[in-house]
Amino acid sequence: MAFMNGPASPPAVQPLVAPLMADIMVKNPQIKEWGVVGYCWGAKMVAINSREGSVFRAGAMLHPSLLDQGDAGKVVVPMCVLSSVDEIPEEVDPWCETLKSVSTESYTEVFEDQVHGWMASRADFENQHTFEEFLRGYKILREFFAKHLA
Repeated sequence: MAFMNGPASPPAVQPLVAPLMADIMVKNPQIKEWGVVGYCWGAKMVAINSREGSVFRAGAMLHPSLLDQGDAGKVVVPMCVLSSVDEIPEEVDPWCETLKSVSTESYTEVFEDQVHGWMASRADFENQHTFEEFLRGYKILREFFAKHLA
């Protein structure tokens, strides 16, 4: 928990996002629309960087943590939220309901037999089913961004 309450805490990281994106955009003027993906605690960063005035045109939150109901109502871009069996339904479900009420092009799905981290550090490529769900998750992500980014 020291990592998430220290150098990775959203209040510590948030001020770095705008200057970083400004620099990336200057160096890549050929890219006209940007998307953002956050895994676990990075989902919080996606949510707070998808508000009014965002440089991002679409976002994705994969096995999200640190969900704050207040963030969901401020999202202004289409969002793809893929959660696992390990996320708390009492947190995820209302968050996604609020999200869909303000960002109607958003997509949410619970992968009910996948663990937190299945699309990242806890991916299990030895198990055929979990590997197929890993691929399905990234297919959803690819199609979502293809639809919402030029």
